[in-house]
Order: sequence, then C-alpha cells, then structure tokens
Amino acid sequence: MGDGWETARHLHRPPVLVMGADGNIKDLESDWAVIQLGAIGTVHRVQIDTAHFKGNFPESCRVDACYEPNHQDQAFEGDACAQRKWVPLLPRTKLGADRIVDFTVAAGEVMHAGPISHVRLSIFPDGGISRLRLFGTREPEKGGALRSRL
Repeated sequence: MGDGWETARHLHRPPVLVMGADGNIKDLESDWAVIQLGAIGTVHRVQIDTAHFKGNFPESCRVDACYEPNHQDQAFEGDACAQRKWVPLLPRTKLGADRIVDFTVAAGEVMHAGPISHVRLSIFPDGGISRLRLFGTREPEKGGALRSRL
C-alpha cells in the first residue's frame, strides 16, 4: 500500500467484538492523526475515502475540530493534544470497504464548528484510510484579505 494511512492491530483488541446500542463496536481503542488545515475556514463537507482497503478498513471514524491558529505541530503531540478544545465535526460514523463517502452540513451529518485551524481524525479500532478531504470556505482576515497558510 503506497497511499493512505494504515494502522496496526491493537495488542489489547479483544478476540470477540461486541456491538453497542448505537451500532458501533464497544470499548475500542482508537488511532488518531491531527491535520493542520492550509487555511483557517469553516467546513461544510467531509469526505472519507477507504479505497483499496477491502479487508483492513476501520469499522468507524470520528472527526473533531479546533481553532488553534497560533499553535504548531508540537502543541498536538501526546498529552498536549488532549488539552486542546476539540469540538465534534463528524460524530462517530460507520465506514465500509473500498468506498468514498461524503458527509455534509446540509444533510445534518457534519456539525457546524465555526472557523477551525486543525482537525483530528480518529479511527476505530484500526485499519486504513486512503484520504480525508474537507470542503468549505476560507475565513477572511481583518481588512478583507484571505488568511494564508500558517
């Protein structure tokens, strides 16, 4: 696999997975990645792509967002990441093998989080994501100019 993000199986993964009342697998560890957006903006559509991951796709994923325009990579490592004020953008949602799925604010699937600078993609329990794409609008700076990459 040359493209995408694939994680290893968790060592503490139970031999039998149990479904919760919400239809998601219960009590799982997750893997996550934090991505700094190219520009501060408001997200209207989230696209999750599991193309080519036919046997090792995550059962579900969640996307959280935060507005931390003055923080760089080190602010999102280890415990420092947990200290950020994350708000839900896409609640935990089922995924499937080898497909591209779009979620939108208009359909009520993506939460309006306001202007954001970073997203955290969490996958449950493990597996592969080919691509995460976010669509939205850039926020103008004071004076009308668009904010550039941090």
